[in-house]
Amino acid sequence: MQRMDTLKGMTECKRGEELLRETEGRFRKMFRNHHACMLLIDSDCGRIDDANTSACNYYGYSLAQMKNMKIDDINVLSPEEVDAARQRAKDSNQNYFEFKHRLASGKIRDVEVYSSSIVVQNKTLLFSVIHDITTRKQAEKTLLESEKSHRQLLENVQVGIVSHAADTRILTSNTKASELLGLTDDQMRGKDTIDPAWCFFRENGTILPLEEYPVNQVIASEKILENLILGINRADKKDLVWVLCGAYPLFDEHNRLQRVVTHFIDITDRKQKEQDIQYREAFETLIAEISTRFVELTPSEAVQGIDLALKDLGDFAGVDRCYVFLFSTDNMHMDNTHEWCAEGITPQKENLQGFIVSDLPWAMDKILNKQVFYVPSLADLPPEAGAEKEHWEAQGIQSQIVVPILSTGEVRGFLGFDVVGSEKQWEGRDITLLQTVGHLLGNAIEHQQADRAQKESERKLSTLMANLPGMAYRCRNDRDWTMEFVSDGCHSLTGYLSEDLIENRKHSFADIIHPEDRETVWQQIQIALREKGPFQVEYRIRTAAGEERWAWDLGRSVYAEDGELLALEGFITDITERKKAEETLRESDRMKSEFIKTVAHEFRTPLTSIQGFSGLLLTHDQLSPEEQRESLRYIHERSIGLADMVADILDIARIEAGKGLSLTLSPCTVIETFRQVEPFLKTQASRCRFEVTLAEEDLLLKIDKGKICQVLENLLSNAVKFSPEGSLVRIRGDLIEEGYRISVADQGMGMTPEQVAKVFDKFYRADASDTAVEGVGLGMHIVKHIVEDHGGKIWVESELGKGTTVSFTLPLALRRAEENANS
Repeated sequence: MQRMDTLKGMTECKRGEELLRETEGRFRKMFRNHHACMLLIDSDCGRIDDANTSACNYYGYSLAQMKNMKIDDINVLSPEEVDAARQRAKDSNQNYFEFKHRLASGKIRDVEVYSSSIVVQNKTLLFSVIHDITTRKQAEKTLLESEKSHRQLLENVQVGIVSHAADTRILTSNTKASELLGLTDDQMRGKDTIDPAWCFFRENGTILPLEEYPVNQVIASEKILENLILGINRADKKDLVWVLCGAYPLFDEHNRLQRVVTHFIDITDRKQKEQDIQYREAFETLIAEISTRFVELTPSEAVQGIDLALKDLGDFAGVDRCYVFLFSTDNMHMDNTHEWCAEGITPQKENLQGFIVSDLPWAMDKILNKQVFYVPSLADLPPEAGAEKEHWEAQGIQSQIVVPILSTGEVRGFLGFDVVGSEKQWEGRDITLLQTVGHLLGNAIEHQQADRAQKESERKLSTLMANLPGMAYRCRNDRDWTMEFVSDGCHSLTGYLSEDLIENRKHSFADIIHPEDRETVWQQIQIALREKGPFQVEYRIRTAAGEERWAWDLGRSVYAEDGELLALEGFITDITERKKAEETLRESDRMKSEFIKTVAHEFRTPLTSIQGFSGLLLTHDQLSPEEQRESLRYIHERSIGLADMVADILDIARIEAGKGLSLTLSPCTVIETFRQVEPFLKTQASRCRFEVTLAEEDLLLKIDKGKICQVLENLLSNAVKFSPEGSLVRIRGDLIEEGYRISVADQGMGMTPEQVAKVFDKFYRADASDTAVEGVGLGMHIVKHIVEDHGGKIWVESELGKGTTVSFTLPLALRRAEENANS
C-alpha cells in the first residue's frame, strides 16, 4: 500500500514536471517570437539571462553576445543607480521605468521598461518588456519648447492679448495688455479695485457702456469683432490711450462658446497724427472760407468781415484776444481798429488809440520790416524787448504771435493773437497760415478804398487763374488711354486739339507720353486701381511742336454700381517749371558744396602764409629790418585778401536775408570815381597794360563811392586774372541816354554762351578746378546787386578765345535837362 502511494506520488510529480516544462516551453516560444523587445535579467546580479529576437535586432547584438552582457552594459545610468532600480523591480515596488539605453552602434535611445519578477527553472528573473519612446520624448521636448516660445511671443509681442472665459472672467493676459489698459494683473482678474475713472471711450468722446465692451459684444453675437477704435481713460496717463481692438470667439467640440480672446494695438501716435491732420485741414478750410468771404464782400462790408474773421480765428485757435492795428501814413502812430475777446477777457481797444509806435521799438522794428514775431513765453524775450515785456505783462499776456498786414507790398498794420494767463505753442505751418490771414486782411483794407471796378478786375483775375493751362479728362483704362472727354486746356498743355484725342481720332494720349515713361505710367496707375485709390503720376510728354515737358496727372477711378471699372477721370497740369526749379535747386546745392570747398582752399592758402611769416617773426630774432618789413607786408596783404573774402560772404548773407546792401549815395565825379582804383592799376602794371578812356570826366554820378570802387576792382581783377601776361585791358566810360556806361574789356580766354549765362550766379566760377585762379564765386553776384541797387544794369559780352567785355550803367546826379536849366 505504501509502495503504491509512493508510486502514485512519483507519477504526479512527474506529471507536474512535464506540465511545468510544457508551460515554460509555451512562454519561451512566446518570448522568442514576440515583436516587442524582451529581456530576462538575473534579479540578483543583473546579467542578461535571455533576449528575444526583437531585442537582439533592436540593440544590434547577437543572442550569444547579449547573454554575455549585464544590463549595466546597456543602461547609461551608473551601476549603483541600475542596481537600485533592479532591486525596486525585484521587490515589486516599481514596475515602470524610463531609461536611456545604448545600442551597439553607440546611439542613445529613450526607452520605457515594464519589469516584473518571474520564476523560470527555479530561478527568479526579471521579465522586462522594452519600448522605444525616443520619438515621443523628442515630440514632448519640441512641444515644451514650442509652448515656451509661444509664451515668450505672447509676452514680447507689441499687442495686448486677453483671454476671457465665457462668463467674461479673465483667464490669461500678457504684459502688453496690462500696459495698454493701465491695469495690474490683480486688477484685471478682479482681485483689486479699479479706479472708478477708468473706462473705455468711443471716438466721439462718449463713455462706452459695459454691454458694448469688446468681450461682451462677442459673447452676445458669437461673431468676430474687428477694427473697433477705443480710447482708454487711465489713472496713470494724463491723455487718453487709443487702441485698435478686435475679439474672436473659441468654441468646444460641441460648438459651445468656450473662450473669447481680445487683442489691443496701441494707435495713440497714429490717432494724434490723424487729429493733427484734421486740425490742419480744419485750419486751412477756415482760412479758405475767410478768403472766399473777403472776395465776396463789398468795400462797405469789409469792416464786418474783419470782425467776423477775428472771431472765427480766435474761437478756432483757442486764443484769448485777436486784434488788428493800422499804422498812420507816417508810421508814427497806430490804432487798434478791430478786436475780438474771449469770454472773461477785458477788451483793450479803447485804450490803444493813437499809440506811439516808438514806444515798442523791438516789436515794431520787426513788423515794419515785414517780419513775423512769435513769443511762446514772455520769459523768452531778449533784453532789448524790455518795453514790450512791461506793456504785455500789464495786459496779462503770456504768449503772443503777430504778423504784418501788407497792402500793395507795404506794411499797413499788423494782426495779433494773445494768450492770457497761459502759454501756447504754434507750429511753423500755423504761422504761415496766419501770414496768409495778414495778407487777406491787407486785401480787405485795400477793398475799403477800392470801387466796384476794382472788384470786377479781381473777378476777372480769379477767372483767369481758374483757366490756367491744364487738361481735365475722362479716359478708358487701356494701353492707348483712349479719351472719352478732354477739356480745351489740352491745346495749351500738349499743342493738340481736344477733338483730335477723343476716341484716338488722330492721336492717342499714349503717343504723347514720352516713350521711356509709358510703362511706368501704366504700372503706377494699375497699382492704384488695384487698391481702388486715387493716383498721382509725374511723367514727360512730347508736345505737337516736339517740345519735351513734364506733366502731373492727378486722377481717380470711376466704377459702376456692380463694381465694374467704367473710366478714369483726372486733371493734368504742366509742372515743367517746377521740375526746372528742382533741378536749379540741385545745381545750387552742388555749387554751394563747391563754394565751401573753394572757400576752405582760398582761406587755407593765405592763412598758411600768415602763420608761416608770423612764426618766422616770432622765432627768428636776427631778421633784418627789411626782412621784417617784407614779412609784415606779406601778412598785411594776405589779411586784406581774407578781409575782402569775408566782406563778400557778409554781403551775400545780407542779400540772402532780403536786407540788400546798405548804400550811402552822394554826388561824385567820374574822374574821382576812377582815381580810387589807381593803386590797383599800379600794382597790376607788371601783369597787364591798361588803357583808360573816359568821356565827361567832370560829370557827376550819384553813387556809393566805396561800393562802385568794389565793382571796378572786381571787374579789373577778373580781367587781369583771366588774361595773358602783358595783354591789354581797356577801361572806357561813355555818357549814354540811360546814364553813364562803364566797360572793362580784356583779351583773355573768353567764355562760352553757357558760361556767360551763369556768370552772375552765386558761387559760380568759370573754372572750378583746384588749379583755378583765386576766388570763391561771389564777386560777380555781389557786383550785380551793387549795380542794380544803384538803379543801373550790368551785362557781359564774350566769345571763347576772343576776350570778355563787362559793361554797367550808373545814374547821374543831375539829368542833362536839369544841367541845361541850371547853366
